[in-house]
Amino acid sequence: MSGISQRKSKISKPLMERRRRARINACIRELRALLIQARATTSSQSSKLEKAEILEFTVRHLRALSTDEWSRFCAGYAACVREITRFFSTTDALQHRRPSAEHRDRPDTSPNPDPLTHTTCVWRPWS
Repeated sequence: MSGISQRKSKISKPLMERRRRARINACIRELRALLIQARATTSSQSSKLEKAEILEFTVRHLRALSTDEWSRFCAGYAACVREITRFFSTTDALQHRRPSAEHRDRPDTSPNPDPLTHTTCVWRPWS
């Protein structure tokens, strides 16, 4: 390596390190602001937060969020399974009852058909 390129690399390393630290500090300031909003703390309490505390609170907050989201997902999934089970248990009897060909051809004349027992027939050429 020539003397000029060695000198440039010696100059650029501290500059790169300074930029890296500036990015880290900017992110920590942003995390501090987000934590203040999430925790609703006063500015006097937040100014005393050290970088390590900000990172610890952030990790705790993210863990709590992921736990809450997972439990909401599980609850929603269980509710969906219950609804599907209920739906199929109420329509199971309807599934086994197929209308005859003559019933398919005539229009429905019942005044208020029961939605659980009344099936609408759709003509399908393959059936």
